[in-house]
Amino acid sequence: MINLIKKIVKNKSILIFALFVILFLPSTIYLPAESSRRLVVSAVGVDKIDNQIELSVLMVIPKSSGNIGNNYQLISQKGKTLAEALEKMGTSIGKQISFAHCEIIITSKAILDENLATYLDFFTRTNNLTSNADLVSADNSKQILEANISISKEFSLGLKDILTNNKKAVGIDNINVDSFYKSYLSSNNAYLLPYISLEKTSNQSSNTSSSNQGDNENSENSPSATSTQQTPQNNKQQLAYDGSFCLLKNGRLVETIDKNHTLALNMINKKVNKGLIQLKNVTDKSFNNADVSLEILDKKIKQNFQFVNNIPHLTYDIFLFVKLEEVFAPNFNSKALNTVFDIFGEPTFSKTVDKINSSLANIIDISKKHSVDILNIVQQAKTTHFKEYKNYINKHTPEDLIKNTVVTCNYEFAIRN
Repeated sequence: MINLIKKIVKNKSILIFALFVILFLPSTIYLPAESSRRLVVSAVGVDKIDNQIELSVLMVIPKSSGNIGNNYQLISQKGKTLAEALEKMGTSIGKQISFAHCEIIITSKAILDENLATYLDFFTRTNNLTSNADLVSADNSKQILEANISISKEFSLGLKDILTNNKKAVGIDNINVDSFYKSYLSSNNAYLLPYISLEKTSNQSSNTSSSNQGDNENSENSPSATSTQQTPQNNKQQLAYDGSFCLLKNGRLVETIDKNHTLALNMINKKVNKGLIQLKNVTDKSFNNADVSLEILDKKIKQNFQFVNNIPHLTYDIFLFVKLEEVFAPNFNSKALNTVFDIFGEPTFSKTVDKINSSLANIIDISKKHSVDILNIVQQAKTTHFKEYKNYINKHTPEDLIKNTVVTCNYEFAIRN
């Protein structure tokens, strides 16, 4: 035993290791837990109120609960700048705020009236926000976060789930910080930002008292904390996303595109292969002045760009595989339910084409009005006919190319019985 001790004493590596243990182990044992020093942020909301910036963060507080909504707490703080609001927030809660796990950033339209890149630069450059955090817009981001807590408590779902599940139906792919900067720094700086709204609804379900007690305990320690339970049950608000977008140019809002206008964008988007086309006042074989809904089961698109007599043409050949989802009419012929072909025919298809073309015409008008390349015409011209594109640009501008391109859609339908 004595010989073993002598060997250990003579070994410098063991002595150095023992010295480190003696010096640092006590401080490590009594060091506060990481959760006690840092605030983990799941979502961020940025609003501008009374010439001040209001920063709202949705923080995650681990609790022994099976419902993820019970782990959320919303706090907010105002300041002349984002840095000032963040400093006040950290002082009030006594923790360091970490954005490394932030999944989504919500910006109000008042923020979009300025340059969105300025606000994103603050988060990405100084606060380690990841570039894959999603971006959305709203009238008031704080209210969206409050509604997000409410829906998370009731259904264990949140805004992130709503956006993810609707990708194939409303074309909200590539909405993160990285895609914004790629668009912002490119020649085609058009960017479509999903617009989230709130719908008022009566609260038929009762909230559990246990979750309320847990939230109240945390709100006592955070003077600026906001609880969704302050909203009256008969005036409850829930999240709604119908496919509307905010159109940005150079990082600023130029126009809001509602769901009626975005129908055409979804039709020409190869990544969107599902959807619903709703028609009003349709008269066909078996119904008069009916509201008809057609479900898109699948979709194929071919696009072709070319110069004809130095005039740019963009053509879409769209194949739609549809089925009749609903016919709402006062005088509906129930005998026509034998096959789909007996229910509707050419009048319904013509109405469908007219609605898509009307939506496309509105998109083209918006594109020309703001000189924004929503249809990505310039890039298509460069990649498919570079020589003709250069000849055209020598006499015109890229804005002229956007305004003068003739856009045509050809449709072919297939029906499922």
